[in-house]
Amino acid sequence: SELCGNVFKIEYTKKRQRLAYIRLYSGVLHLRDSVRVSEKEKIKVTEMYTSINGELCKIDRAYSGEIVILQNEFLKLNSVLGDTKLLPQRKKIENPHPLLQTTVEPSKPEQREMLLDALLEISDSDPLLRYYVDST
Repeated sequence: SELCGNVFKIEYTKKRQRLAYIRLYSGVLHLRDSVRVSEKEKIKVTEMYTSINGELCKIDRAYSGEIVILQNEFLKLNSVLGDTKLLPQRKKIENPHPLLQTTVEPSKPEQREMLLDALLEISDSDPLLRYYVDST
């Protein structure tokens, strides 16, 4: 059957590698496959892993029902690999409004870029976090 998978988690390693966790709903994903991510985009699977007892283990293929981990800079939370029509249908709230709002600023101006990098990383892995940069 045709491939269908969904990115459900983004994580960063201690070495700052970006990992996308994908649940496969149908098909088989092989190492070195080129996989459609959207109408116009494809990714090449250069490394793939599974998690065994909390450790990343390299694998050559993953099957429907399994979770595969790809090191990838472009996949986003809820990205769909393969045929979107094969995704299980679930009701979900699109773009829920955040419950809380706050203002953060670096204690020293030279820390601004570090703060923005941290906010980007957090928002990458949490779809409910949104941040805005006030340039005034």
